[in-house]
Amino acid sequence: MSKQKINYILMMLYQFFMVITPLLTTPYVVRVLGPEKIGEDAYANSFVQMFLVFVMLGIASYGKKVIATVDSEFDGKRDNQNKHKKALKEQFGGVFGIQFLAMCGMLVLYLVLVTLFFQGSIVFYLYGFMIIAYGFDISWYFIARGQLGKIMTRTVLIRLVTIMSIFLLVKTEEDLWIYVFANCFLLLLGQVYIWFFLIRELGGLSIRRSHLKKHVKPILVLAVIPVSAMIYISVNRVVLGAVAGEVEVGYYNQAYKLYTIGLLFVQALAAVLMPRLVHFYEIGEMERFREMIAFFFSLYLCLCIASMFRYCGCFDGTHSRVLRCCFYASCTGNHYSYFITVSSGDK
Repeated sequence: MSKQKINYILMMLYQFFMVITPLLTTPYVVRVLGPEKIGEDAYANSFVQMFLVFVMLGIASYGKKVIATVDSEFDGKRDNQNKHKKALKEQFGGVFGIQFLAMCGMLVLYLVLVTLFFQGSIVFYLYGFMIIAYGFDISWYFIARGQLGKIMTRTVLIRLVTIMSIFLLVKTEEDLWIYVFANCFLLLLGQVYIWFFLIRELGGLSIRRSHLKKHVKPILVLAVIPVSAMIYISVNRVVLGAVAGEVEVGYYNQAYKLYTIGLLFVQALAAVLMPRLVHFYEIGEMERFREMIAFFFSLYLCLCIASMFRYCGCFDGTHSRVLRCCFYASCTGNHYSYFITVSSGDK
């Protein structure tokens, strides 16, 4: 089996674990916490999601492109391993530095707004750990280098511990803060775990102002598509909570989890093909580059259509037409940025 196929399977499993574990705990959590507490959690989660959009800024897609470009430049040059490591350290430091600064700014703003408008709610404060976790998320580095085994190990371990913690510790409605803490803090713990592999591989971290400056403009340009798509997804739940109440947000959020499963295969395919696309583009093999682009969009369209009709089979009439439009818009909006990223940069 080729490395690309193995990486695709691992990436699909990674995406699957990210989505399926909340679904496994949902029946228990809904029964124990009740609609009101579930709605409170969903409303707080939707509020923090707006800040996470500006923490990531599409950096995951751009970071994969940058790291894959460095690997392509040193592909087959075994005598330049030290230069390769130095280049990886510099490029990673530049991209991650922007992610870290964005995280610090959003965390401060989030804590200020929570204190002013939510009376210092403990649930909202605990979701601050999620902002920190996303700020230290470097999965994109290992995905770009095809080292998905490390990501899978981290994900499986953390998700299993999270499930066990929820079933063992969440017993009443008053345990909502434990539920939020388990999800957010263990997510942060998973990021800390993966950093040990990075430090051992690169021998440290190098963040310099000169490395940051050259990445700012490309990141901001590429952030337009994913940020605009995610802002809508995040804001609609906040608006729903303000208009209809937190309980309605809870119902909406549980249904939305089912919808995200349909995008798993597409996201996994895009993430795995990105490093190969960058490699072919950098070495000038445009024919293979075009073939892979054509292959992606053919398979991508098949997966989207299959998922769309799977969901629309549950609806009739107007609801079905609206759902088809929403699903198509979500698919195209989230993933065109992958291919803008491939052809951007210093060239």
